[in-house]
Amino acid sequence: MHAHTQDPRGRRTRAALHAALLRLIEDRPIAQVTVSELCREADIHRTTFYKHYSDVPDFVRQQFASILDELIGIPLNSRFSYEETPRVYREAATRVFAAVVGERAVYRRLLGREGDPGSQRALLDGLIARFTSAAENCLRFTGAPVDPEAAGAAMAGAALLLAERLAHGESTDVDSAVDAWLDCLPGWFAGGWGNRPGDVMYHEGGE
Repeated sequence: MHAHTQDPRGRRTRAALHAALLRLIEDRPIAQVTVSELCREADIHRTTFYKHYSDVPDFVRQQFASILDELIGIPLNSRFSYEETPRVYREAATRVFAAVVGERAVYRRLLGREGDPGSQRALLDGLIARFTSAAENCLRFTGAPVDPEAAGAAMAGAALLLAERLAHGESTDVDSAVDAWLDCLPGWFAGGWGNRPGDVMYHEGGE
């Protein structure tokens, strides 16, 4: 995270730009927003903007990568017990999906086809790093022959696609979205389907 996002003035600037971006993308794709429009809407001087960002896509990448950090709230390389791991990741997923529902119009723009590919890639990279760390934590409890980095990439891609689906839907049931996400996780992931009481991984005859 950049230093200017941590001092009071930097936080106010970021908040003003974020609020301005939300207003501007109500009726247009993010790619059509210019620096001049964003600064005018936020009442921020262009010189101040260019001290921290090279262009609008750069602001969007940094802003939503920072938001993702705050929502997940789990430092990289964190280690949790087998018992607490499902709760920790469920709570993180709940925060992320609640944000998508709460600012659905924004995430429709950000994650949809008209979104900035660089911003989408930044979000994916952030998720890959966190899911790789989560996989390393969970794989300590099992002998599954799984590459944590490959698992992290696979789970991150699935999470981003589920977030996009939630953004483009109408449901506000965050708990059901989190349940659906957990059902898609592999059995070796603590809290994933097949790793919970009552789950039956296979049925004879495929029924």
